[in-house]
Amino acid sequence: MIPLRTLMFPIQYQEVGEAFMRAKGLTTPSAAEWLATLGIDPTRGSDAPDVPPGFVHGEHFAALLRILSQHCSDDRAHSEQILECFPVSAHGPLGLLAIVATNMRECIDYAIQFGPLVMPAFGLRMEIIDHQVHLIFERRTDFGPLNSLITEITLGCYGQFKNYADTPRPDGDYYFRHQPDGVPMYIPGTPPRCIHYGCREDKLVFPEEFLDRPLIMTSKGSRNALESVLKEQVAVLAPQQPFTHKVRQLIQSDVHAGLPSELASVATRLEMSSRTLSRRLQEEHSTFAQLNAQIRIEHAKAQLLHTNKPVSQIALEAGFNEVGSFSRAFKRVYDKTPSEMR
Repeated sequence: MIPLRTLMFPIQYQEVGEAFMRAKGLTTPSAAEWLATLGIDPTRGSDAPDVPPGFVHGEHFAALLRILSQHCSDDRAHSEQILECFPVSAHGPLGLLAIVATNMRECIDYAIQFGPLVMPAFGLRMEIIDHQVHLIFERRTDFGPLNSLITEITLGCYGQFKNYADTPRPDGDYYFRHQPDGVPMYIPGTPPRCIHYGCREDKLVFPEEFLDRPLIMTSKGSRNALESVLKEQVAVLAPQQPFTHKVRQLIQSDVHAGLPSELASVATRLEMSSRTLSRRLQEEHSTFAQLNAQIRIEHAKAQLLHTNKPVSQIALEAGFNEVGSFSRAFKRVYDKTPSEMR
């Protein structure tokens, strides 16, 4: 897990808090006053010296969520009440870029590419299994008692993008690993039968054909301008981003492309020597071998759950020449053998 304090969240999310307080009729303290108690300026962001302008660190973001949750009523899911004040535009340039994409496939590609700018707490990957798209969310940090809340808000936000595709729109299914905290979540336009709790993964699932549906607000000029803004933000955040996260992204790219991940190859793409890469990972208490094995085991788990491939084939694709060594490595991570997981 990545330490929460090291993650950066955009300051525009405080606007969600302001909208929420107005909707609840809360006037005391003012939004600016309760932000100030956390050391947050409504326009500049966190006052911490290691946080770039326009951002707050993860502990501040968690504090904002905690305040909102405390003012939610218990007759509905807290995530549902917060999402009512969480328009797509609250995600800043990425939210706008996603809705002016050519189609849903491009929209999701943007979300995967730039998602860490707005929700670094989750890794996101897409897998197509039996003509169904699985958008799988992997939580990278610990929000403590807020874990369920942030997961429901995150998946709910991503689900909003389907509203910008032309009709007909599939319902889509929401899967959560946790059990509901009180009243189950309701998502407008999504039948209750499509929201599942106590599952093996946090994910959205919808038909593959939906990927090619055009979006109703597509705009090439807007895309070019917004992409430039987001690339600038990536450059600003690069020094604050955990090095482990950068290496993980490259290994994941190799895994999804069916390619092996070699230390030297990843180091070259990061424009450094293998020795420097290893040292940087060691500074964050990790190694290349550990990351490579972890990511390939995670991918193998998805294959076990969603395909009928033989365990031997999944083991080979994960980089293991023997099923026995694959099973032992898998059990060390999930406390179950591949056969038991399936």
